[in-house]
Amino acid sequence: MTRTQFISLLSVCILIALILGGCGQATPTPTPARFEAVDCMFPVPAGYTIDCGYLFVPEDRSQPDSPLIQLHVAIVRSPNQTPAPDPVVYLEGGPGAHTLDGIAYYVTIFQNVLGDRDVIFLDQRGVGYSRPSLNCPEVEEQIFQDMTLNLSREEGIQHYVQANQACHDRLVSEGIHLAAYTSAANAADVNDLRIALGYSEWNLYGKSYGTRLALTVMRDYPEGVRSVVLDSVYPPQVDLFAEEAGIMVRSFDLLFERCAADASCSDKYPELRTVFYELVARLDAEPVTLAFARPGTAQSYEVVVNGDRMIVALWGLMYSADYIPWVPRYIYEFHQGRWGDMPNVFFAYDSMSEGMRLSVQCGEEVRFSSPEALEAATASVQPRLRAIFNEPIFAVCAAWGAKPADPVENEPVASDIPTLILQGDYDPATPPAWGQLAAETLSQAYYLEFPGFGHGVLGVGLGGGRCSRVIVDTFLAVPDSAPDASCLTGLRIFFVTNY
Repeated sequence: MTRTQFISLLSVCILIALILGGCGQATPTPTPARFEAVDCMFPVPAGYTIDCGYLFVPEDRSQPDSPLIQLHVAIVRSPNQTPAPDPVVYLEGGPGAHTLDGIAYYVTIFQNVLGDRDVIFLDQRGVGYSRPSLNCPEVEEQIFQDMTLNLSREEGIQHYVQANQACHDRLVSEGIHLAAYTSAANAADVNDLRIALGYSEWNLYGKSYGTRLALTVMRDYPEGVRSVVLDSVYPPQVDLFAEEAGIMVRSFDLLFERCAADASCSDKYPELRTVFYELVARLDAEPVTLAFARPGTAQSYEVVVNGDRMIVALWGLMYSADYIPWVPRYIYEFHQGRWGDMPNVFFAYDSMSEGMRLSVQCGEEVRFSSPEALEAATASVQPRLRAIFNEPIFAVCAAWGAKPADPVENEPVASDIPTLILQGDYDPATPPAWGQLAAETLSQAYYLEFPGFGHGVLGVGLGGGRCSRVIVDTFLAVPDSAPDASCLTGLRIFFVTNY
């Protein structure tokens, strides 16, 4: 039922009540959200004033007797004695990625913003320090153990499906209503947080899935949003799993083409594309075993690096503007059997609540896709790269119990809220085309593309991200005008060749 239909029905019900003295049995409303100050659950970075608390919201707003869940929130105070009254709230990606464990990093990339405004960070429902947690240690441990083995794809998929089922069964046994963890519920949480903290309006900054969440807030609760920054856009109308392989191939192709067109890179790393596929084929035939430490623990894993894992590792490096210039060098070094500089990219699941990811993606992506759509979309993708996208998500989602999303969750968001769109041209997860697509229905959108950047633009890249910081600051100051983006003309990637 749409909001308009609900209001119309409510009006009719009120009229009947006035005439006949009733309109069925009254239904109690859910308990309103509230915010309670608590100590921060994470180490507070030195030099910052951070106030923490829990936002209490209904797990399922459609049920008047729904239990309350807790979202951990951190308000980083601006050192400015008279900050702007409209803070920025940061919406993390994933879905399911933790925020507050990484706050020491986030306060640095939002340093310029903090000069004028408070910045609010939160672990979304089911994520990080929020309670309950939809984290799946069963899945994490299975993945990490499987990395020590040279499994067939079929074996790996079977293990992954079984581990997710084990997590599902445990979460359900704990009384968690998995169907309540959706983007729409997330957006309602964000709006409730604004109201509970007493802000008449604020600014949204979303990254990756956080952009989809920001778009959902813009659609459902526009009245409290002054401006929006969408960094690496994931709009609701795309088919993530069908398009994923083509997006990865596009990023690799761009890397190979730009290296070939760069005299220094092509001289140091000739025929980079050929060398890349030779490296993958060699690891298909003879994997290598390398030791990697699990961050934040004393555990070390002997990871079997086969062709699939090498593709995924190099793909992962292109998320970062700081790593992209090094990728040609890594390809050549690994091709020559020199593994000393292999970055540790194998433990991303440690910062992800897999259960939250599945509740969102099963209900809002898989709901509108199919294995047949994936097969059709990847038919023209380079066969060796296509092979790693035998996506088990459809098998996992069949038993997860996510709420099938309303069709609106697969439709473009239209809005006249001033919106700044930032895209990296290498982005291997949310390509520039997605940012352009989102802009088509945002009447006050300003689209900017950053050359040499990957996934996530603010505060990274050349000069510590000075260009992106200045652009965001300018936009937040005057969101109704296109920000000065002249610093983009001086940005270019310099491949690492002098070593």
